[in-house]
Amino acid sequence: MAQKLDDKIEDMQEKLKQLKALKQKQEARAKAEKSKAERKADARRKILLGAWVIDAMKKGEMKEPVVKGYLNKFLVKDTERALFGLPPLPKP
Repeated sequence: MAQKLDDKIEDMQEKLKQLKALKQKQEARAKAEKSKAERKADARRKILLGAWVIDAMKKGEMKEPVVKGYLNKFLVKDTERALFGLPPLPKP
C-alpha cells in the first residue's frame, strides 16, 4: 500500500514539474508577444512623427535648417546621416 502511495506521489510530482514547465513556456511566449507589439507600436510612432515633421517642413511650419540642426546632434551613423544630407561625423 505504501509503495502505491509513493508511486502516486512521484507521478503527481512529475505532473507538477511538467505543468510548471508549461506555465513558464506560456509566460515566455506572452512576454515575447508583448515585446513584439511594443516594438511595432514604437516603430509606428516614429513613422508618424517623421511624416508629420516632413509635412510641417513642406508647409513651412518648421524650418528645415532647424530640423537638420537637431538631426545633426542626434544621428551618429553615417548611413542615417546620409539620408538627411548630413556629412559623416569625423572619425576619432
